[in-house]
Amino acid sequence: MIIKYDLNKFFKENKLVKTKFAKRIGMSKQLFNYYLNKGDISLSMLVAIAEELNITPQKLTKILNNDYIKIKIW
Repeated sequence: MIIKYDLNKFFKENKLVKTKFAKRIGMSKQLFNYYLNKGDISLSMLVAIAEELNITPQKLTKILNNDYIKIKIW
């Protein structure tokens, strides 16, 4: 199964700064935005976002799966 998330909506609703995360995981701002627009999230992105929100990566995955799924392909 392939899941694409509406990560731009997630960042906006949680008032998260994209540039901060790109720098934190060693990615250019442009590449980070590319992945956000595409809806893909890497493990390093997931961990960085979870740490910023002070939650576990598992909890963040649950939040994304409940509220931010853009496309689900079986």
